[in-house]
Order: sequence, then structure tokens, then C-alpha cells
Amino acid sequence: MKNLDLRFFGESAYGQNAESSRDEIQTHRQFLHALGEPDVEPGETLVNWHVEHLMRCWTRKELESSNPAKMLWVPMFNPRTQKFDGWYGYEVCGALRPGYFDEHWQPPKDCTGDEAIEDLPTLLPIKRQKPGHRILRHELEMRDL
Repeated sequence: MKNLDLRFFGESAYGQNAESSRDEIQTHRQFLHALGEPDVEPGETLVNWHVEHLMRCWTRKELESSNPAKMLWVPMFNPRTQKFDGWYGYEVCGALRPGYFDEHWQPPKDCTGDEAIEDLPTLLPIKRQKPGHRILRHELEMRDL
């Protein structure tokens, strides 16, 4: 996974937490972009963006099913292909429990998470699949989100 530079949310490189708000924001923007979700709006903060967009996106499908352990499987993200990996990911215990985000998220060292997000670079377009591309189970699940 290290050679592939696969990332979990909040990482700016494999196994390395984002050191700056800019790094974390860029990673999350790529995740949302790959999921077909809207980008950051001017004036949003890192905290409300996490809660309102990214966590909602991850949990939308999972909340519809019975999951007594409140576990969530989150695929690793490949920044080179701008896609989620079909094999590698993490099971996050308790991620679907109310309050999980507030208890576990820590802002990068250079911010509190309450600062307005502004002046973001344009994201590169995502390459669409070629006709006949074999879709992995995970890609289908992410499309259903």
C-alpha cells in the first residue's frame, strides 16, 4: 500500500497525517470529487465541511442497513488515479455512532478547524472509465452513495 501511496482520510501521504489544513483540505476535496460530491463553498470551515459533507457521504449507505457494531468500511484513496481502491481499506469501529467525529478528529497543527476555507486551486478532472471496464464491487457501492 505504501508503494501505491494509498491514503485514508486525513492523510497527506500513506500513513502520514496531514500536517497542515491545506493538505487535509486537498485530500478531502479529492475524495469528494471522486465521489461526485460538490466542492467546498466559500466560507465553509474544515469542521463543518467534515461533518456536513465527507462524513455524510461515507455513512449515507451504511445508515440504511442494520449495523449493530456501527462499523464502517472506508476504502483507501489513490491520489494518482483519483479513485478509491477496490481492495485496500479500513474498517472503522464505531464510525457510524453519533459523536464519533467530534471524539476522534483532531485539526492539523496550523488551525483549529473553525477558519473559513478560501482560495482553493482547481481540481483536475477525473478520467471516466473506458467502455468495457470491469467495475469492482467497491466501485458499485461507492456509486450507490
